[in-house]
Amino acid sequence: MDIHLTILYFLMAFSSCSDRSIATDDIDKFISKYHNETFSDFMNVSISYRDSDFGDNIYMVAKQGGSYPPYIVRFNKRKEEVTGIDNKLLNQSNYTDYFTEKQIKNLMEKFIRVNVQSLSVDSIGNVFIKPFFGDDSPTLLRLKTTTGDSVVRKGHAYELYKDNWYLNNRTPN
Repeated sequence: MDIHLTILYFLMAFSSCSDRSIATDDIDKFISKYHNETFSDFMNVSISYRDSDFGDNIYMVAKQGGSYPPYIVRFNKRKEEVTGIDNKLLNQSNYTDYFTEKQIKNLMEKFIRVNVQSLSVDSIGNVFIKPFFGDDSPTLLRLKTTTGDSVVRKGHAYELYKDNWYLNNRTPN
């Protein structure tokens, strides 16, 4: 796992939007809703909610598969549009743009519809998703192919929850 993605996951783990406790039923409903969703539009992409500022939500959008620094994207939910794309982290790391403005806007439009805190899909189609906002939100991993393993290590340890869905570091209520 590259350093930028590791930092992004670390920051996501410490971000908070609510203190609502997540119940097993909530997790089961989410899994049921997205069990067959491929998330193919997010292949090799990671998007996470970071903060809110002056009516805009702030997101980090990054490419996976290397040490790609993220774009900082502002999205106004009331207007339902991207209001700013900042590539200063790319510039600081001497990276050229790896997404176009149009690609970022398309990704954000699709991400907003899913309404999750973070979503990342690796190059083989494994989905890492933090479905709920707040400290109590688990990170789920849906493996592309069922392995039957009770614990999977993908940067962190994920314990089998059901089918090909794994749960990171969280015991549901």
